[in-house]
Amino acid sequence: MLITSEDQAQELAQQIAGSTFVVIDTETHKTEQYYNKELLGVAIGIPKGLELETYYTTPGIFRFLHGPLSKTEWIGHNLKFDLEILRENGLDFKGPIWDTQIMVHLCDENFLDYSLDKLGLHLFNDRKMDMKPFEKGFQGWEKIPPVIMGNYAEQDLRITWKLFQKYLGQLRDQGLIELWPVVMDYVRSLQLMIRSGIRIDRPLLSDLSREAGIRLSELESQLAAVGILKPGSQKQVRKYLYHDLGLKARTFTNPPKRKDGTQAQPQPSVDSAAINAYIEDNLELADKLEPILEYRRLSKALSTWYNGFATKMGDRDYLHPGLKQHGTKTGRLSCAEPNLQQIPRDSARVKRAFIGTEHEALVEFDYSQIELRIGAYFARKFGDSTLFDVYSEGGDVHALTGEMIGAIKHLGFKEGRQVGKTGNFLWIYQGGPKRLRTTLWRDAKMRTTLESCEIWTEQFHRAYPGFKKANLAAARVHQKLGYVKMYNGRRRRIRTRNDRNQVKHYTAFNAVVQGSAGQVLMEAINELASQQESGAPWRLCCTVHDSVMLYVPRDRLEEVKPTICKIMASPAERQFELPFDVDMKEMG
Repeated sequence: MLITSEDQAQELAQQIAGSTFVVIDTETHKTEQYYNKELLGVAIGIPKGLELETYYTTPGIFRFLHGPLSKTEWIGHNLKFDLEILRENGLDFKGPIWDTQIMVHLCDENFLDYSLDKLGLHLFNDRKMDMKPFEKGFQGWEKIPPVIMGNYAEQDLRITWKLFQKYLGQLRDQGLIELWPVVMDYVRSLQLMIRSGIRIDRPLLSDLSREAGIRLSELESQLAAVGILKPGSQKQVRKYLYHDLGLKARTFTNPPKRKDGTQAQPQPSVDSAAINAYIEDNLELADKLEPILEYRRLSKALSTWYNGFATKMGDRDYLHPGLKQHGTKTGRLSCAEPNLQQIPRDSARVKRAFIGTEHEALVEFDYSQIELRIGAYFARKFGDSTLFDVYSEGGDVHALTGEMIGAIKHLGFKEGRQVGKTGNFLWIYQGGPKRLRTTLWRDAKMRTTLESCEIWTEQFHRAYPGFKKANLAAARVHQKLGYVKMYNGRRRRIRTRNDRNQVKHYTAFNAVVQGSAGQVLMEAINELASQQESGAPWRLCCTVHDSVMLYVPRDRLEEVKPTICKIMASPAERQFELPFDVDMKEMG
């Protein structure tokens, strides 16, 4: 029902006042940037038993509903967006929220798409109306009349209400109701972070873009010399790999069906995973194959970060990252428009563009070796407390590993410790000698023999038997139950992207450790946000991997540094019973 008058709004307000829950959905004018989104209307659903009565109001009428709406619990899909747009339009809602997008992801992290359209179609066979003809006919989304926009928005409400009813029961069945307040606090914490945004050095961004373009031209010439005239052409790369170099194909593409229903023939894979696998098998191929990988990395940097940042910033100097709780299977955050979660850990070039202000320092607080510490906790549960004890005493775990596997004796301290460092992060997940050899070359430009890597790998598992036991135990639990749990009860069900029935049990321990790291970060960010809202002198602005970025007044940085480190370390130390170091560095 379209609400067009103050009298109708007052009647609706009375209904809202008598309801515990309301379902909310906003419609906005779409823009490329985070800011300048115009509120076109608000759809409101009021539950009546299992059914839902739906209404649609324009912004001018919606203001009469602020009071009663503030006293209800809100249900919505991707509520972070709705909360922010309504805050900008005068209603800063602080009550309980139920985000169905997060509810579905919490109960089943293996959907490929958590948009309302896809979930409605997949779960309820509920196909939404196609708005493209209206958008075209009225020459713009923002020009579609409220009566038509209302019908569209009310469909969103009904699907959202169905999702809420379905997944509220699943939250209870999986024992996740107690976790829900923490997860929903995270929605607001990320909202706070996105709103702040991170300042970007535009001139430096232009310089990085130009440098990337020059290097790409060099790589194009280098690849053209071996017959790859278009590095983006899979056909040319495939010819180079499987004809010119004579490699034997081990993985193949899974092409979609043609329009006529016939199936195209699978082709040998040319993705980066396949190329890395060939380098692992034969490191001598690195000089021939690395230029292809470097070209792809630089192309992504240019389009996603250097040029992509500028597009998303618009005419401002701030970037507002689209952080999402539902974008990964592990329970860690993802990011879109632009994607900051896939910035390589060693890509200082990209992070150089993140800068402070005249009076505020931009600082990054990063967990030191969080996955290895969590892994050490689980290894101790299987009778192997060596790494746990070293961490507890503040020792150097990489040097210890380098000594225990004989790498320091063989190579000297610096390179031997590097083997220990690289190996620690691989071996806890049962990484093998080939992967170690390739990673040492890629990260440290160390050339080692496969035989040495085999010896070091074997020695690691002799020195630290708990990791192999922990991996095996996690795989068995997953095989038996179909899931493993993080420390806060959140489940991880491992599937592949192309076959939901194909299970990789051997990755279960990795899922537990990575997932637990994600849950630690959630608790830490929630506490930082809570203290910021209470007047703490910092401003959350971004998170990348296991780090948090904040703006802090320059004259108070040394004062607040210990507090921030303690806040970040506390949830991990409380759960995993050993010290978690947090490193700070100033950026820009």
